[in-house]
Amino acid sequence: MVRLRFRQMAANARVVEYTADGKKVREWGSAGTGPGQFHLPHSLVVDENNILYVADRENGRIEEFDLDGKFLREILNLGRTYSLKLGTNGTLWAGVQPLNEPPGSPGWLVKLDRKTGQILGYVPVTEKAGLHTVEDAGGGQPMTDIGNRVVWFKRRPFRSVQ
Repeated sequence: MVRLRFRQMAANARVVEYTADGKKVREWGSAGTGPGQFHLPHSLVVDENNILYVADRENGRIEEFDLDGKFLREILNLGRTYSLKLGTNGTLWAGVQPLNEPPGSPGWLVKLDRKTGQILGYVPVTEKAGLHTVEDAGGGQPMTDIGNRVVWFKRRPFRSVQ
């Protein structure tokens, strides 16, 4: 069986699931702040254990679901969460900024433990609009794009959270 494809629907506060050939399978989510609700779903990734991570941007969290749309848990208090990327060794990178700053303000690339949701470290992103994408450049080194350039944080070690 061909695996299904997911799409976040920011304007409609939901996740929509499609088959590989474009047929709609199901959708879930609604506007709000509760489990399974969204205020601007902004990015999603699926890990090797078939857990779907959704960046709930304006609620400042990451919500986790199984592939049937069942809510599993949430990682709270991250700030405005723009982008997600699976990292190495059970980690997840997220591009975040403070909720009390205007969208597109500087923030951080945050490294999270996927099992616990604990913040393991971060890299400051001091430029505006640098959080919409995060990629793993290899070896757990994050990179993002800012305007027309790629910023690779290879020479900057991430800061540990104590």
